[in-house]
Amino acid sequence: MVTISIKNLLFLCSALIFFYSAIYFQLHLTRPFPEACSQNSRLEGVEARLKEVEWRLHMRVARDFPGISYPLENGLASKCIPEHLLPRFGTGDFIGHSKPDPPLPPEHSASQVGQFVFDHMELRGSRPVWTAEIWDHLMERQARGESITVPAYPGSTEDLNAVLPHVMKYRADIDALTLDAAVFSAISPWGEAVIRKYFPAGGKVKMRLVSVDFNPCIIDGIPSDQLAECQDVLALKGNSGPTLDLIFSFSGVEHDGLGRYGDPVNPDGDIAALREFWLHLRPGGFALFAVPTSTMNTRNSTNGVFIDHWGNGHLRVMRHRVFGVKRLKKIFTGFTVLGYGKNGEYHTAGQNWEDDGVLMNDRVEQPIFVLQKDASMSFEDILHAQKSIP
Repeated sequence: MVTISIKNLLFLCSALIFFYSAIYFQLHLTRPFPEACSQNSRLEGVEARLKEVEWRLHMRVARDFPGISYPLENGLASKCIPEHLLPRFGTGDFIGHSKPDPPLPPEHSASQVGQFVFDHMELRGSRPVWTAEIWDHLMERQARGESITVPAYPGSTEDLNAVLPHVMKYRADIDALTLDAAVFSAISPWGEAVIRKYFPAGGKVKMRLVSVDFNPCIIDGIPSDQLAECQDVLALKGNSGPTLDLIFSFSGVEHDGLGRYGDPVNPDGDIAALREFWLHLRPGGFALFAVPTSTMNTRNSTNGVFIDHWGNGHLRVMRHRVFGVKRLKKIFTGFTVLGYGKNGEYHTAGQNWEDDGVLMNDRVEQPIFVLQKDASMSFEDILHAQKSIP
């Protein structure tokens, strides 16, 4: 049995007090006076921390629907969507299949990414590998004046090239400009390549470019000054505040929350995505945004969105949304619509941009909207305004 005298106990306590006191004085009293004693610096630190906490809370609130996760079959959410949730997704039709097709049949993959990229892109698990060979191919074709538009998205690169110069017109600090830019939901780096050609490495505008996805790509050999990294969207949410000046999203948000690519089912996933864009952007930042639009199928929808389905009553797979004016106005809350790219030309948006012919009645198109973050609105303002829109 171990015993200790009171004298030894007091000595031990004194030694511990001396030890911790020495550490305290070393860490605090040897600092420069302003850092150790300035009340202002302490307040700034507290304020910054509060803003960080507020931003993280807002990011959680952005997806206010909890989401429903289902088992996957052929990469698709194959279990029935509950009947009581279907009206929240929008008006829709079913395309009769007893079982859904694979999400990307070979011929469809080539049409989405281009034949060269399809032939040379590998998958590691489910993650696409973007190699220097693929990147150089896209950049060299652009250098020769060739279009890198793929068959599934006619005019997409031309529309992106049309809107980029007009985005820069709104930047007052163009003579000493740095940009943090991100492309969301890309299966191949065509959007990244177009943006990098417009903002070349070593050019006047210093731009850091990343790709962001729930299923992030893997970069193999592409220099970091061309494409810095592929980020998981959840990692980006872990930031402490807005970090981006420019976001490009083409043909991605229409799938958000429909479960087709393994994401939790959420009828308001598209709304949540634009809220998150708003949170990620610095004041005055831009979102270049494209989703399928039409008034053909959305006119009779209560919430302005049409859902295209695969399956039957026992197997519902929601492929994508088609957006009408009502839904676009709802997801655009917090942004100013400056214009849009369509048919390779830039169109300045009027006060009533929905009357400018941007949405067609007889077909589905994906014009690229130029949205600027409205810094005069708070996140709470956005939530309040969206509640008033059906």
